[in-house]
Amino acid sequence: TTELATGSQEEYDALLADPDVLQEDRDAAALLLEHARRQVESAQAAMEHLEAGDYGRCVECGADIGEARLAALVDVTTCMNCAG
Repeated sequence: TTELATGSQEEYDALLADPDVLQEDRDAAALLLEHARRQVESAQAAMEHLEAGDYGRCVECGADIGEARLAALVDVTTCMNCAG
C-alpha cells in the first residue's frame, strides 16, 4: 500500500468511513460551492454594470469609485464613503 501524506491507506479508509468526517467534508464543500456561486454572481453583476456604462460608479451616491479600489475589488459597487 502506498503511504499517504498523513498516514496509511487503512487510516485514510477509516476516516472516509466515519460519518462525522464525511459530513465535515460535505459541509466544507458546500461552503466552497456557495462562495464560488457568490463570486460568479458578483462577476455577472459587474459585467452588467460595464455593459450599462455605469461600471465604476457608486450605486449609492453615483460618485466615481476610483481606479485603485476597482483594481483591488473588481466587483465593488460602492465608493469608500458609502462602503462605510
